[in-house]
Amino acid sequence: MAKKFISFLFSIIVLSSVNLFAEDNLIKIESHWAMSHSSMDEPDGKYVKMPGFVPVPSKNAFWINTETEIPAEFMNKPLYIETGSTNVAMEIYINGTFAGSHGTIEPKLSVNHVTNTLVRVPDEFKKDGKIRISIKCKTHWSHANFSQFYFTDEARYYKCFTKQNFLNTTIYYMMAAICIFLSIYFILQLVSDHREHSSLYFSWSLLFIGIYFFDMATDILFIPANLQLSISRYCLLLSMGTLSLFIFRFFGHRAKLPKYIIFVVFAIFGILYYINSKSAINHENIFTISLAPVFGAIIFIYITLIRSFKNSKINAKILLVGITAGLSFGVHDIIYQATGRIPFAWLQGFSFFFIDMTMFIVISINTIKNKKAINSFAETTSEQKNRLDST
Repeated sequence: MAKKFISFLFSIIVLSSVNLFAEDNLIKIESHWAMSHSSMDEPDGKYVKMPGFVPVPSKNAFWINTETEIPAEFMNKPLYIETGSTNVAMEIYINGTFAGSHGTIEPKLSVNHVTNTLVRVPDEFKKDGKIRISIKCKTHWSHANFSQFYFTDEARYYKCFTKQNFLNTTIYYMMAAICIFLSIYFILQLVSDHREHSSLYFSWSLLFIGIYFFDMATDILFIPANLQLSISRYCLLLSMGTLSLFIFRFFGHRAKLPKYIIFVVFAIFGILYYINSKSAINHENIFTISLAPVFGAIIFIYITLIRSFKNSKINAKILLVGITAGLSFGVHDIIYQATGRIPFAWLQGFSFFFIDMTMFIVISINTIKNKKAINSFAETTSEQKNRLDST
């Protein structure tokens, strides 16, 4: 039954990848981009490679400019420019006229590193068959990480404005709220019952993943963007590590070595993220490397659950099915990354959320069973006491 459920879920995800995330009418803007330190009309002669990492000339805003021809198929229908995800806040101008923004530069810098922006090209600017695009940029990073810019149509705009925004922001806000709420719940449970030490690890895991989800969703910067993203991605590692510690204690394992290894990994990556918090290139490399211990934690969890399942612990079976189903969401992202493409929406967050919710369900079931056992024991004890009193 479990195998059929996993196969069904996997097939649903693959089908959604083909349909919901299929390529739309996108045409790359492949003209040369020139950089300017101070003006949209005075490029410095330095060309910017798109997509890619571009050294930021100063802490102040800078400009990138290009002149490009409009594809013939868009001459008689609405035309949009798509920015893709980036770590740069942008104000976009078409022929010197403001068309839209990605994040904000003034009065305060704000940007989301996963969201996408599409701006409409006014129809009157298409008469000559070409347009000039000028983009004012600002970022806290040492390098601006530009995605590929595209020309696209109205259908793509509507799809991104509705479905993509919902999948990449709204749902992540919801998942963040749920995880942080449950984290507080388990902390309060620990306060009321000091014997529930394992719940502390799970509450930390939920809190850390909640912070990660919130940063994925929001474009609000509480601290400089480079520090906020470093903390957010470090929280993903912390979440999986504390979840491993929780599962280890939940099933009664007391080995100290895994705990020491996990805390050493925490220390190493905490230092690496801090030292490289200004370099966008180094940060991306560290994040990629940090996924190794994240997946290592998942393998560790699997091994622990399999051992517990062999010892006839029914909760282990439920967790195995739930975690496997949750991780199947991540297959979508892996396929896209392996083929060098950017998906319409990232599903890896759904994997971690599904894992944590499976854990919550198992804990709830276990708590109910324990309460029933305690109540049954109390009733039995009360009956025996009454019999003794009556004799």
